[in-house]
Amino acid sequence: MNDTLDSALDSEDIEEEEEEEEEEETEEEEIDKVLAAIAGETAAQLPEAIRKQKLKQPATSEDAEDNVDDEEELEEMRTRLARVRP
Repeated sequence: MNDTLDSALDSEDIEEEEEEEEEEETEEEEIDKVLAAIAGETAAQLPEAIRKQKLKQPATSEDAEDNVDDEEELEEMRTRLARVRP
């Protein structure tokens, strides 16, 4: 008789534990969804923040040199492209 009671009580405990685990998993999923939404909003705002930061920074001579180099490279590419085109 005691064995039957112990067995019945154990099965109830197991069922309760399983229910608690399922609830925890559901809660964790909800938390993950909220965190993902927050992270997505934050990530979406990053490019705008970076652009604003770049606008605030004055152009340096190094930036100007990079732009000149870029223009020179573009001109070289255009010249090579013109040679290849019929």
